[in-house]
Amino acid sequence: ALAEQLREALGRQERLSRDLHDGTLQSVYGVGLGLRRAQRLLERQPAEAGSQLADTTLALQRVIGELRAFIRQTDPAAREDVPLGEA
Repeated sequence: ALAEQLREALGRQERLSRDLHDGTLQSVYGVGLGLRRAQRLLERQPAEAGSQLADTTLALQRVIGELRAFIRQTDPAAREDVPLGEA
């Protein structure tokens, strides 16, 4: 029974890692690319840099939302709909 629990835990950990890599980490990478683009634009096209920063800020807010949803989904104690004692 203990070996089965360990296999299940390792399977969950693998799924979590895959989910983070496939979704959230790629989104964070995209935010980083947006920031680098804004940095390059800053001196020669400040208005375009400002627009890029606004877009990147929105992308970062989406990533934060994804992370919050991911945490709520994977951590029963972080879920608002679960009573504390039950979590």
